[in-house]
Amino acid sequence: MRLRQIEVFRAVMLTGTVSEAARLLHVSQPVVTRVLQHAEASLGFRLFERVRGRLQATPEANALYGDVERQVQVLTHHTGEIVGALLANQIDLGFAFAPPGHEAISSEPVASGRMLLAVPRGQPLP
Repeated sequence: MRLRQIEVFRAVMLTGTVSEAARLLHVSQPVVTRVLQHAEASLGFRLFERVRGRLQATPEANALYGDVERQVQVLTHHTGEIVGALLANQIDLGFAFAPPGHEAISSEPVASGRMLLAVPRGQPLP
């Protein structure tokens, strides 16, 4: 599983619904659904079943969740929130697009590249 799939899977397990997971992750419901579908396709088994209109974790999902909770936790925050969490010892490390600029935090470039805007063909660029 990719880190984003783990993050979405964990959010659904924590909240119990796609809509609440989307709200927790600050994304749309279709994004959560699509990521779950890709995760299930790559894993080769279902993570959730719909029972009377609600999501129910499969036994495989429950087993996977135990592994997910014992390993890496991925959160998405703004740089200022990352700095605060580092200073409060709430997280071990953070990734940011720019150096955090705080004297108590050291940073090291780990990648470089270009950022692109992707829009559907024919849609004018903003």
